Amino acid sequence: MNLFFHKTTNEITNQIVCRKCSSMIYPVKWTDDIERMFDYYQKTVVPERKSTKPTFLFFIVLLLMLAIVGAGVYFYPGGTIKV
Repeated sequence: MNLFFHKTTNEITNQIVCRKCSSMIYPVKWTDDIERMFDYYQKTVVPERKSTKPTFLFFIVLLLMLAIVGAGVYFYPGGTIKV
């Protein structure tokens, strides 16, 4: 991921994070219940397709560039283009 595009891969990661304290729960500390839930969800997971999506910053930069080009054409000294 960079500032202009967000890439999605079909790679599946497997980590469990506590929602209360935001710390990672390592497999050594998993209880039997966590292990069963993890195995169940591993079987049901379907990876997303690979894709690339533009971010909000990309659209802002694109609009700014179009506005600058438009202003340059509008305020071009001479007013007419000779062919």
